[in-house]
Amino acid sequence: MSIFRQLVKSLYSTNDIAKFRFQGIGKTILYVFLLTFISIIPTAYFIASDISKGVNTVNEVFESDLPSFYIEDGQLSTLDEEPILISKNDFSLIIDSRENISIIDTVNIIDGDGLALLKNRAVYVSNDNEQSFYYSSFGDISFSSDDMLNFINTLDSLLIIIIPVFILIMYIFSSGMKFLGITLLAFIGLIINSVLTKKITYRHSWILSAYSVTIPTLFFTLMDAFHIVLPAQFVLNVIISVIILSLAIQQIPNPKK
Repeated sequence: MSIFRQLVKSLYSTNDIAKFRFQGIGKTILYVFLLTFISIIPTAYFIASDISKGVNTVNEVFESDLPSFYIEDGQLSTLDEEPILISKNDFSLIIDSRENISIIDTVNIIDGDGLALLKNRAVYVSNDNEQSFYYSSFGDISFSSDDMLNFINTLDSLLIIIIPVFILIMYIFSSGMKFLGITLLAFIGLIINSVLTKKITYRHSWILSAYSVTIPTLFFTLMDAFHIVLPAQFVLNVIISVIILSLAIQQIPNPKK
């Protein structure tokens, strides 16, 4: 039976899940990788879309409206006496070499995401959360508006590499967490097995656990796709997985006396 058919059967048949316990561990590992890949699709799409949109927006702002500035010896210099505010596509850029605007005012002015270049530091704002970076913390650097334009253009051209690498790292991390969760669930399976007096090994319990997480994994993947956040999501995930694992173990025939 292909792993795709197993995925479908794992959605409605605990009896079939119980039968999967005799298959090779390699096929089960491949199934877990498939399940993890499906689970990260919505998140990967939204992250890739946000990164691409953000870089393109910043690129548009900087190419069309960026005034001349220069950063040297940890200080920002511009020809403008008054602060400059540029907003486009939910991204705001503030340049204030005289630091007439405080950080609190910067956060209030920027609606959504934005960057403020102040006298001796840059402030990045995202959803009313700010992070400050002092120019001096980067060492004795010289940086101009032309350098920033070149950097943004380079970043834009590298998105085709950066986004897949980022998604790959996320996939590896998610796979590790999935394997860890299944391993812990398999120990719970042994406890359930001792209560139900079935005859399974840890290997069987691990395989059963891998298929028991199918329903909660796909369910919460759909929730992510529709931006629905449920309270106590981790607890719900564990409870559903344990219930399905218990039902699958219950389907296993009792050992012959």
